[in-house]
Amino acid sequence: MKIFIPIIIYLISINQNYGQSFINSSLEFWSSPTVCETNTPPDGWSNYSNVGLGPDEANFPLCPTTIPPTAADGNIYARCLAGNPNTGEGMYQNILSLTVGMTYTISYNFCGSNRWGGSGDCVWHLFIDDVDVNQSAIFSSADTVWHTNQYSFIATASIHKIGVRAYTPTYNGGGSAAIDLFNIWQSEPTGIQNNFLASEISVFPNPFVNNLNIKSNNNQTSMTFILTDVLGQQIIRQEFTDFASLNTEILSQGIYFYEIINENIIFKKGKLLKE
Repeated sequence: MKIFIPIIIYLISINQNYGQSFINSSLEFWSSPTVCETNTPPDGWSNYSNVGLGPDEANFPLCPTTIPPTAADGNIYARCLAGNPNTGEGMYQNILSLTVGMTYTISYNFCGSNRWGGSGDCVWHLFIDDVDVNQSAIFSSADTVWHTNQYSFIATASIHKIGVRAYTPTYNGGGSAAIDLFNIWQSEPTGIQNNFLASEISVFPNPFVNNLNIKSNNNQTSMTFILTDVLGQQIIRQEFTDFASLNTEILSQGIYFYEIINENIIFKKGKLLKE
């Protein structure tokens, strides 16, 4: 039995991550592993700075620091200059294989740093497709404690550009910010997500005669269409992904009700009229 435990844990991990992840999420790998500092992003990341040279590798075995005393994970973190409320150093990565309409949560750890830069307060900004969507709590450049920031969003494409940039909350002369340990995972369905998916599904025409069509713009999610009469009896049950056309010639004229479900979650329901 012990032989199968690692395999089970591994499979559970894959299921929880749904295949989406940051490359080099703990920032342990850089292009110049024997150099104390490099003004280039870690491997798998691209430069997102609009001031300065780029993220610095903060490698404890090569050049220890006291702020922070350790990395959030492993031996290396990234340090970025926080220039002012509109400029700073940062990095980004394209996250692949997202499911349109699904909710994802991004998390990262942050604190202060004394690796160059100023000593003012800092704030991390999170960008999705170059849109500033979230900010961390304000923290001091002298903050030695790692904190975690999380943000949830609904995927509108299979690929999203995820970036971070260090700013200052005010014009305070600049600051020095540390960041480490990125994660992304699919969250539980929410009411907002359900509404998003509902808006992507069309049932037409209404009224209908001999045919009824179901169309979904989210062709990555398999769903079930259920049609019932006024007594609640199920008349039609049809699995579909992007489109289905139903022959309704044999149905009597009158009012019908439908539900569109996925894994016992109702994404859309409504009333139809057969003429």
